[in-house]
Amino acid sequence: MHARYAARAAMLLGLAAAVAGCSAQGMSTTSAHTYDQLQRALMDGKRVFAAFDFDRCHAEGSPTLNIQAGLPVHEFMIRNDRIAFSLTHSTVEAMNDVVFEFIRYTVELNGMVSVSAYTWKPGERQAELTTSISCQLDNGVTFTW
Repeated sequence: MHARYAARAAMLLGLAAAVAGCSAQGMSTTSAHTYDQLQRALMDGKRVFAAFDFDRCHAEGSPTLNIQAGLPVHEFMIRNDRIAFSLTHSTVEAMNDVVFEFIRYTVELNGMVSVSAYTWKPGERQAELTTSISCQLDNGVTFTW
């Protein structure tokens, strides 16, 4: 019975790899080099992905972060010449405490990108600011579609 499921899984993985390979061929990515390009891509319904190299950014109270991260921009808001989007997830701290992290991303008209991370523990009344980082568009953060 296990051999049959293993064979099916291998076949499905092979098909998935083939489809991924075919869909990736001939695809090119476009990058936003300005606020206006990013705004246009979002408003045109493009699937925008944000990639960060925090070593190239400025973090308050920390010389370097040695972290790279990325996320798709699913929901966003444009208001007063700012593009904002966020990410929320739960995780476990070093002492095995469950915490929720709220990360806010803001892109300014001048290309400055701010990242603010807040942590909230169940039972607490307020979230605590844990990290504040600023990057420049094309220098520490790229947006592609």
